[in-house]
Amino acid sequence: MKFKSFTTDSQLKAITLPQDTKELIIKDESTPNLIVRIRPNSKTFIFRIKINGKIKKYTIGQYPLISLATARQEAIRLKAQITQGIDPTLKELTFNEVAQRWLKHKSKQNLATFKKIQGRLNNHIIPKLGNIKIQDLKRDRLIKCVLELELKDNRG
Repeated sequence: MKFKSFTTDSQLKAITLPQDTKELIIKDESTPNLIVRIRPNSKTFIFRIKINGKIKKYTIGQYPLISLATARQEAIRLKAQITQGIDPTLKELTFNEVAQRWLKHKSKQNLATFKKIQGRLNNHIIPKLGNIKIQDLKRDRLIKCVLELELKDNRG
């Protein structure tokens, strides 16, 4: 049986990978952005959404260990986070990991400007905040760290 989409658990259960196919992606018609990636030995729920022009994927888990109902609830929760401006693909990262990704993105800037920003981050901010998970980092703590750096710059 071949589906391009599904709506029920029995339909999902019945889907098999066609011969000579390595992977099949199917949509859950009742839950926006929820897809199932089917490979020879697995069916994996993935929440896929466009954020700032880029497609982001969040793996929810493997079927049937994760039920269709649970995957749908998780997709709704993830969508709510995104609506609130929270990127669920970043929530488990530390401040250091996010800072390094940001630096990589900014490396295309003017070299002198980039080196200055990189130095401030690596020498002053990351030693204080680097190991904190992004989801646990409070705005007040980040502001305090930046203000301390500004005071040092104004004195020096």
